[in-house]
Amino acid sequence: MARRRAPRRRARPGRGRITVNIRRWIESILILLPIRLALAGLFGLAAVLKLSDPQAFAFSIKAYEVFDPSTQGHAIVLLAFVLPWAELIAALCLLLGVWTRAAAVLLLLMLLAFTGGLLHVISNNIDIECACFGNYQLVCKGPAGWCNIARNAVLMVASALLVWRGGGLLAVDTALARRGASRTDGVDQPPDPA
Repeated sequence: MARRRAPRRRARPGRGRITVNIRRWIESILILLPIRLALAGLFGLAAVLKLSDPQAFAFSIKAYEVFDPSTQGHAIVLLAFVLPWAELIAALCLLLGVWTRAAAVLLLLMLLAFTGGLLHVISNNIDIECACFGNYQLVCKGPAGWCNIARNAVLMVASALLVWRGGGLLAVDTALARRGASRTDGVDQPPDPA
């Protein structure tokens, strides 16, 4: 006796697309937007606090003992002025959803460098405070240690998620991409010169 196959159901046109769009909206609203706003808030706050007292931030960099102040003092001063501005620009990009992936890559690279500095401090038993948020200690209290590394790991995962998934549907990037795509729909593209 031959097995009867169940009749194949015809898929409704567009139904799979609607499911994908709902999933993308849920992902954008419940995951990507909160991550973008949290990273923007944290790094924006850190940048403003560091910019309010760049000399104190330069002393904090010096305390990490990664750079020799006698020969690399210029690098300490340069970092004290450049890092907060890089954090602020990345935070603004994440807040608006502009160049989201590039901003997340920048934050990821900075977090890797910060974590490397923290590992240097821990391995050399240097007793300093993190100075990640200027004179304030958010999340981790006391001297720089494993709590700071765990915090950075969480922030790196969040940044990596934005690098992977982008800013979501509620980002200016997405709106600009859709606008650009709608302008080229139905327009003949020039032939490839190759």
